[in-house]
Amino acid sequence: MRSAKQAILKGFWFAACCIVLTIGVLPQSAIPERLTPFAIARGRFAGKPVRLVPRRQGKSNIPMRVKIQMDQGICLVSLGHDEEQELLFSMGEGSVRGQIPRDEELVLDPQGDEGFYDVAIGPEWHPLAPRARRIVFLPMAIGMTVALIFSRRLKPKAIHLPPRQSLFLAATGLLSGLVLYPAVHEAGHMVFGMLSGATPNWHGVVWTVMSGVEPHAAFYDVPKSAAPFMSAGGPILPTGVALLLLLIWRLIYRKTSWYVSAALVLIPVLFLFSTVGCLFELYRGSHMDALSVHWRLTGIARVLVSLSPFLVAVAVYVWLGIKLRGFGTRRRPSIDLKGASEEMDMKPRAAAIIKDRGRILLIHRIKEGREYWVLPGGSIEAGESEMDACHREVREETGLSIRILGLLVRIENRGRTETYFRAIPTGGKLELGEPERSRQSSTNRYGLEWVDQGKFREINFQPKQMKERIAELLASDNT
Repeated sequence: MRSAKQAILKGFWFAACCIVLTIGVLPQSAIPERLTPFAIARGRFAGKPVRLVPRRQGKSNIPMRVKIQMDQGICLVSLGHDEEQELLFSMGEGSVRGQIPRDEELVLDPQGDEGFYDVAIGPEWHPLAPRARRIVFLPMAIGMTVALIFSRRLKPKAIHLPPRQSLFLAATGLLSGLVLYPAVHEAGHMVFGMLSGATPNWHGVVWTVMSGVEPHAAFYDVPKSAAPFMSAGGPILPTGVALLLLLIWRLIYRKTSWYVSAALVLIPVLFLFSTVGCLFELYRGSHMDALSVHWRLTGIARVLVSLSPFLVAVAVYVWLGIKLRGFGTRRRPSIDLKGASEEMDMKPRAAAIIKDRGRILLIHRIKEGREYWVLPGGSIEAGESEMDACHREVREETGLSIRILGLLVRIENRGRTETYFRAIPTGGKLELGEPERSRQSSTNRYGLEWVDQGKFREINFQPKQMKERIAELLASDNT
């Protein structure tokens, strides 16, 4: 019954991943017109005008964005039909935003050599518009897939989080995608543009998607020599911010709460995921590729410079995978007090004797009618030091951050090495973590308890060979 339930849950999770991923990558032409009042067209001029008809919607005026990049000459942008057209503007290279009447046809008429156009008519941040789908649904699909891949043997329980933590991750992800990343991206354009000699128009900047308009930088004047650096600043600044946040996390994760650590990892991961756009912009002359063109790079040099933020992201993802590869894969010991051997892997183990005001922190276990107490701790993963494993296990199981005072003893217990450290709490909130909390049942109980010297001598502590050493430590006033 249990395996059948797990199979059903995995099937639902996999189906949800597929649905969300499909929404994220579905071509705009495949979405029925009645579902989204949005029209988009991009490509190269083929010597004849390009016509774009807005999709029907209730508003009398519809947002419009036109980006033109002519090889030579200019492009005339008009409204209306062949017999009656109204010229809006002409442009050789640049981008214009505005509004057009909903019943009018937009006409792009190239007057010179070939060029590139990118036009969007309608609310670009409609839930089913391309940019909105790439920012919301595609990262969501990636996150769900990663959770499925790295969960323990693909068991749904391994990816279970308490409601508060799940809501925190969801809120942080949405805040990053809708507010933080667009703001930092546009700040990159503004900062690099200013440093290169452009004149900023701070009042014209759209920082986030909350206004319903695509975020964009604004300048009164951008010298031709400054344009490539201004364009490259968009992906460079978010990449730098992501690396800085990960460095901060690496320095303080042992001393901070789960929520701070999660934010310091999730935000950079989402920032760096956006660098996948460099793959689609290669040889398009935008963002990093604009810098490659300015430097007149060709071949592999142009590819490396144009994809540099993406390559940095790949390297960081590999590092994070190595750093966090043990997450959710440990097997906890299950002690049989009848004398049977422990059901556990043979990896070395690290545990903490956390002492505070004459008490130590223990995990109170009740399993199938048997009662015993153990120290917080767990297996040491490959490439992980004993102290790192101790910090990680205590934080995951108890929610506390600790300071390790020193090594108490290293013993051999049932075929594996166990290392015990003396420690004191330095922060965090005492609460049972995962996966212990989700394993709770009427016959399998976990609880966190501060135990004093008197009670400690009376309880059934495991392993028994450590009980006397810890009792002596409790009797001492020195921590």
